[in-house]
Amino acid sequence: KSISEAATAWGLKCLRYEI
Repeated sequence: KSISEAATAWGLKCLRYEI
């Protein structure tokens, strides 16, 4: 697994919470 994938998942979660 790549760290990029984890970062992307985290980013999406943050965006979801922001909206």
